[in-house]
Amino acid sequence: MGIAIATGMVFVVGAIAVTLPGTSSGAGSPQPNADPERHATQREVADLLQRRMAAVADVDLDAWLATVDRTHPDVVTTETSRFRSLVALPVAQFSLAADRSSRPLDGDRDSVIVVTTYVLGGGSPALHRDVLTLTRVGTEVVFGSTRPVLAVADGGTLPPWYIEGIRAATAPVDSAVATILWWPSSPTSIADATELVRSGMAEVSKQLAPSLARADLSMPRAIVVAVPATRDQYRALVPGIDEDAAGFAAVTVVVPGAGGADGNQVVVDPMTWSDLTMAERQIVMTHELVHVVMSGATGGGQPLWLSEGLADHVALAPQLRAGVTRTALAPQLASVPAADAAALEPPGTDDFAVAREAATEAYSTAWLAVDYLVRTYGMDAVVDLHVRTAGDVTTSPRQQRIAELDALGVPRETWLVQWRSDLVAQLRPPPR
Repeated sequence: MGIAIATGMVFVVGAIAVTLPGTSSGAGSPQPNADPERHATQREVADLLQRRMAAVADVDLDAWLATVDRTHPDVVTTETSRFRSLVALPVAQFSLAADRSSRPLDGDRDSVIVVTTYVLGGGSPALHRDVLTLTRVGTEVVFGSTRPVLAVADGGTLPPWYIEGIRAATAPVDSAVATILWWPSSPTSIADATELVRSGMAEVSKQLAPSLARADLSMPRAIVVAVPATRDQYRALVPGIDEDAAGFAAVTVVVPGAGGADGNQVVVDPMTWSDLTMAERQIVMTHELVHVVMSGATGGGQPLWLSEGLADHVALAPQLRAGVTRTALAPQLASVPAADAAALEPPGTDDFAVAREAATEAYSTAWLAVDYLVRTYGMDAVVDLHVRTAGDVTTSPRQQRIAELDALGVPRETWLVQWRSDLVAQLRPPPR
């Protein structure tokens, strides 16, 4: 499969600052290189990047390997695996550019930060940064090794082709194209994962698309779902995740994008996922797809009770339509004394920042709060509330109250009292 190199990619020599002995670091004309045989020149770095892009476009492994230090078998093995995985993926665009370089390493090496921009499955351009070392083999400058830069500011995500054995499939789902990233021995097949995404997006579109359209917001054009086979692969796709979060069946992660247009993808935790039934997997997948849709449409950052509550509202709706009661779906709240239920508040951020089992009550409470808001004030009002509270998870209580009043048309105290009364009735229906 050929991969188109992004047009308009121009390597500007002045955009990189490779530290060269005898070269001025200030303005004006550079001084002659005191040791041209030792360090890479800017022109050589530019040529390397152009050759790597051409190798990807031509699906030419030999040309790719010609840009690396082939005297080291481990480098050849790693680069071969990454190249084969890369060209097997539905990558629509691929470009490389030098961001900046650091000091020379190990006396005979330079290092340069290379920004990879790629489009996976027809989505928005995503970015990744690597530190590549440069070494001279004979008279030729090549890349000696690649070390990912997992800066928190960049989201800490790895390109999927860095994880060996990846497979991919694409399929139309609703108005989007889904890309399923899959590894052998994953707990679900590509076909099953695709069907989960298709069914999930159908439910998300049914419930959210009309309200988003009325708010002049769009559904996503592309969905990416990764289904790794091992916990190590999962952690590579979601670096920095803590032990508590590792117990959730799936997460939605931010993939840094070009021009600030970040994307989102769903990543399944194979260890937890393998314990779920297909019905439970569908609930989890639909829940995460709501996050993808709403974060993409509004920018995210809403209070967690609102975003998590809406995700569960959409994901659990088929269960309610099938006759499952709210008491059955939130059994831990059904046992709460009526006096305590009458004093409930939407959960705070800290209520979600605990292990999965301990957070269950927070998720259920958030769901029942948003479920009530949708039934009482309508989905348009709840989407409007998302828009008004987007961008800052630390929205002050006063800002939150104003947003709720503007979106719902009633003050917070009013809908809270009504919700608590509804909660008691929903979880403890009178005997017939």
